[in-house]
Amino acid sequence: MRTLITVVLLILSIVSGNNGGPNSPSKLGHMVVHKDKITLSGFSSGGTFAQMLQFSYSSLFSGIAVFSHTYYRCGTGTGLVDDYDRQCTKLFNASEFEVYNPDLVHEDIKEYVGLKKIENPMNLKDKRLYVYAGLRNALFTPRQSLSILSVYERYIDSPQSIFTRVQDADLVLPTDNTAYGVPCTEFSEKAFFIGQCGFSGVTEALNFLLFNNTSAAHVRGNPNSLMEFDQTEFTRDLPSKHQMDTVGYYYVPKRCRRSSSNYRQCYLHFYFHGCASGRQFANSTHIQHSGLLKLAESRNIIMIFPQAALSLPENDIGCWDTFGISGKYYATQDGPQIQAVKRMIDTILGYPMSPPKGGSSGGNGGSWGNGNGRPNTPTAQSQHFHQQHKYKHRPTTGKQKQKGNRHRGSGQSSGSSKLEFYFGYFVLFTLTPAFFALHCTAHVKLT
Repeated sequence: MRTLITVVLLILSIVSGNNGGPNSPSKLGHMVVHKDKITLSGFSSGGTFAQMLQFSYSSLFSGIAVFSHTYYRCGTGTGLVDDYDRQCTKLFNASEFEVYNPDLVHEDIKEYVGLKKIENPMNLKDKRLYVYAGLRNALFTPRQSLSILSVYERYIDSPQSIFTRVQDADLVLPTDNTAYGVPCTEFSEKAFFIGQCGFSGVTEALNFLLFNNTSAAHVRGNPNSLMEFDQTEFTRDLPSKHQMDTVGYYYVPKRCRRSSSNYRQCYLHFYFHGCASGRQFANSTHIQHSGLLKLAESRNIIMIFPQAALSLPENDIGCWDTFGISGKYYATQDGPQIQAVKRMIDTILGYPMSPPKGGSSGGNGGSWGNGNGRPNTPTAQSQHFHQQHKYKHRPTTGKQKQKGNRHRGSGQSSGSSKLEFYFGYFVLFTLTPAFFALHCTAHVKLT
């Protein structure tokens, strides 16, 4: 069965590799952009990866937007799918001692700063953060998604710099689409996680990050202007299992092209796809329907869409490495994927590409993936999520006895899906109103 899946995905990858026509992917080059206004965003695992990149180079980015995600450095980073799913998602109905405690993230941050593997997070004090969380998210509880606030609260000075929208939604990228996608409250995998939610999440986010919540007239994006670029030049001399695809996408608005009579300096934005919605699964479908292309044209934003790749058996739905497959320091400047994206940024800004950093591939006991001798093959329960490319939580009967995280329990229980929905809402808005008000008084929307 796994061999069949591999062959099918390989064929899809080859076919999608020809998506741009007979010409080979182009190379990224120097672009004239506002260097002090570089922003990031991502959906699901891409949202978590965007946080990893920002913490690694916190002086470089002016803001970040995350959709249907969990928080930076969640989990013990063993590189094992089951460990991450048990500690950072609701797939296992984890006990109160198994769900990861976000307060422990700060211990990791302190360690990374001491080892000079990330920049000083105090660089974030004047940066902006946009958060979108769905109460029906099939993968993350509201608490798991909104715990990003407890991570960032120590570093961002003003609540005016944080915008949080909590919506009655599943695992989606919220859009104002009416012709493509599924209703916001429905599971959206068949539409590559594009949700019809009555508003454009990326537009709201970028308007907040860059334009002080002002709007602009919509200009239709040209899907034919979405181009492929060669990612292999950014992965040379990195560990062989960096899990970056060979091809990425980029979009340059008409007025940001040197050939345009109205040529101008533009903004630069990086967007990271989620699991099962990258090129190997969706070609550019997720990007085309995200709302980012028309936003790029109306706001003069150059969009870069790096692409992660699948690997078997540990990452067969093409997630970003948010759980330590590449080693102990995956969430720092040493992480191979972070190094690859940083090189893209260097190239666009006209800087020499960063040399490879050590410690990427042997951090967990000297072996790639994990150092405890445990096979990195998802169990039957995680395979429902990974191997079958499904995020829907599988109901369980009886009491499961599972091997949990002995050292990093949070005292928070995810519970069942229905209980979790009400419990999460109750905890966030009733038990700890100060928590919510502290971060979200300035900008919060409940829909």
